[in-house]
Amino acid sequence: MELARKLDLWPPHPDTELTELGTGGGDIIAPYYAAAARLELIAEGKTLKELRVNIIVNTHVDEVILSDTVTGELGIVLLEERSLEVEL
Repeated sequence: MELARKLDLWPPHPDTELTELGTGGGDIIAPYYAAAARLELIAEGKTLKELRVNIIVNTHVDEVILSDTVTGELGIVLLEERSLEVEL
């Protein structure tokens, strides 16, 4: 939530779009911000790729999660999920 607060995405503004998320604990309603951020893939000091991304603020998850779509667009291939080793 700290990052959402820094980006002024939490608490949500009155006109913020909401979306329903299905979770293991049941459905929740979360703020949804379309094309709200620029995400850069940087390696060795160079920007390799830049995307506009949507943001969903989930109050039950305190980490940034990239969707399969975003990781695919960035060309990230997970080799070992536990160690977060990636291949570009």
